Amino acid sequence: MELLALENIKKSYEQKCVLNKVNLSINEGEFFTFLGPSGCGKTTLLRIIAGFVRPENGSVYFESNNITLLPAEKRNVGMVFQNYALFPFMNVYDNVAYGLKNKKEKKKTIEQQVRKYLNLVRLEGYDKRNVSELSGGEQQRVALARSLVMQPKLLLLDEPLSNLDARLRDQMRMELKELQRKLGITTIFVTHDQTEALTLSDRIAVFDQGVCVQVGTPHEIYTKPVNAFVANFIGDTNLYKAKIENNKAILNHTTTLELSSDSTGDYISIRPQDILITDELRVAPNQLNGTIEKVAINGQLVEYIIMVDTLELKVIKLNTYTDSNDYVIGQKVCLSIEPKCIKILNK
Repeated sequence: MELLALENIKKSYEQKCVLNKVNLSINEGEFFTFLGPSGCGKTTLLRIIAGFVRPENGSVYFESNNITLLPAEKRNVGMVFQNYALFPFMNVYDNVAYGLKNKKEKKKTIEQQVRKYLNLVRLEGYDKRNVSELSGGEQQRVALARSLVMQPKLLLLDEPLSNLDARLRDQMRMELKELQRKLGITTIFVTHDQTEALTLSDRIAVFDQGVCVQVGTPHEIYTKPVNAFVANFIGDTNLYKAKIENNKAILNHTTTLELSSDSTGDYISIRPQDILITDELRVAPNQLNGTIEKVAINGQLVEYIIMVDTLELKVIKLNTYTDSNDYVIGQKVCLSIEPKCIKILNK
């Protein structure tokens, strides 16, 4: 069931359009992500939903009611900001209880609710701690509990993991998804991190320069990008301008690749993990000879940069014990690319 609808949302700052005719529908219980580079308009859209920013054109519907002009405090929406926006002069308990106290809830109700949500975010026993004594991950949990204690129907998260180190970010990502599933709360998550979006989301909206260019599941966004921008932004890819004719992609005067279809487009995209690297040529389409230029071991992956004449390709292999990944710089290798792995795209 649809919970939130955005219709023809437009917003400009100093004559620069930051959102242009955005239309989105978000379902109840969904974990929905706004993904895009910095300055693409995703945070502005989140603030429009929260009621902190008013659009120039368009409407925001919440539970079928037009709330475009409704003040932020009258919307049943919770928001966790990128910097958490905690009160440094209050302890953990008072930060979480702040909204309930403003609503003049009974003292017993406030205590029950604060305890409940501190336990939910695994901060039991932290109630008397000062905010300045907490780690980044603990502060993030306090900010989350402060929003959840108000029991909003919609939770807005503005890059809440961006201030954490890599290991803690991975941990919090899984905890956040587990918490959202447990509560069943509709969540909109803003990020520029593709891994976060692909890991957490039920659906993703990809933004480019104020325009929502694609909406889909993580699998759809990754495997069926609608254009070259999405393909290049979502994960690693080998993206080339190409001339498409007769089921072939002509990249330059020495490299032509067979395609699985004769779709029209200006670019081809090949994911690095879809390129097979071997010592010898195989009987298969799209066999290429190349020379290894760079090798980078990235934990579970090995990344190779391989030159095929003047064409540079990135190839990724799993770094497994049983698989021989002993290719070295300067070594001659053979590459194989299945036609179905080559996506034809427009700009």
